[in-house]
Amino acid sequence: MAIKGISKKDREQYYDALEKADDAFEGLHCQIEQGKSFTVNEIDQLIEVKNFDEITAIVFDRLKDSVGRLKEVDNHHIDKEAQLPLSDLARIYNYSSDYLRNLINRGKLKGKKRGKIWYVHLRDMAAYVENIDSESK
Repeated sequence: MAIKGISKKDREQYYDALEKADDAFEGLHCQIEQGKSFTVNEIDQLIEVKNFDEITAIVFDRLKDSVGRLKEVDNHHIDKEAQLPLSDLARIYNYSSDYLRNLINRGKLKGKKRGKIWYVHLRDMAAYVENIDSESK
């Protein structure tokens, strides 16, 4: 999760929530190292007892912000059928080319490679954005 560009207060809140979550998992890890075994249900119950609400809320809010930024991208001046090089698409959507290539490799985004350059239809990127927006609801 990227925490660049957020306020110092928000960054401190994130680190505090992350530390609390890490402490809970560290306790479980120590018990496992000491030979205690847990069933999946027991681990689920222990996780529910610990308070992960703060870190969950922070991650959810950042994801909502990210999806919101993606939906605000003004691509109306570009033909939806246009195939753009990954580098151009990354610039338009404020993603790295590596991240978009990772989405292609994982089957989340359609892309075609011509020579050394990956190309993606603008409509496919728009469909990906719509899909992550509908999954977040």
